[in-house]
Amino acid sequence: MRHNDIIIQSVSELLSAISEQHGKDLVWYRGHADMAWALAPSLARRDHGLDAEMALIKRFQQDAVHLVKEMPQHDWDWLFLMRHHGVPTRLLDWSESPLVGLYFAVEDNNETNGVDGMLWCLDPYALNELSGFARPHARELPCFVVDEDLDLYLPKRVKADPPHTRTGPAAAIAQRRFLRLYAQFGVFTIAHRDVTPLDRLGEARHVWRYVVPADRKEMVRRELALLGLTRVKLFPELEHLADVITQEVLG
Repeated sequence: MRHNDIIIQSVSELLSAISEQHGKDLVWYRGHADMAWALAPSLARRDHGLDAEMALIKRFQQDAVHLVKEMPQHDWDWLFLMRHHGVPTRLLDWSESPLVGLYFAVEDNNETNGVDGMLWCLDPYALNELSGFARPHARELPCFVVDEDLDLYLPKRVKADPPHTRTGPAAAIAQRRFLRLYAQFGVFTIAHRDVTPLDRLGEARHVWRYVVPADRKEMVRRELALLGLTRVKLFPELEHLADVITQEVLG
């Protein structure tokens, strides 16, 4: 752990810490069930991932057109849909809700049992200022589809840029066209060719983190469930409803 990491053992401790330190600030949250995971987009964690980006998009679009209820209207919508269904992208998804972020920090699965969880926090304004992506108004964030300068990050544009291009990551909001994005209060950071983990950029004053000890994860999960933060709430689809009610009734 880092010297400035704050240990969180309950939902109330997290909310108190946030209120005391960043009560009126805009903060985004991202939970990692394993604190060792890098704060980098999924495509950056794969060998030659950037080179394969267009191939992934084409293959996804090939069959997804028959499976989606509402056809994506823009290239960005395709990327959001891919990201929320597990396809590696240059997007890193965050939430405006600390409880949603905490849910993913304590998520129960075989790979993360017995390891500490991590709740990352991001100041999106500070990241954009660091990347030279600040807006005219101090409280304005760029919006995908609306702000054309974000189109520099579209896969076709990145692929066409010279290999030495190193545009910094941007924090941006999006129209929440998909139910998962809406349910999770979703927002994003997007990397260009430079996929350096966000906590290694500059002096990293734009990010900080809370640690959830492994032996407190189960209790925090129970607290979140009492507050209505269940998998079906964040993934509002029939298969997840089936998982939740089966667990509730049959254990």
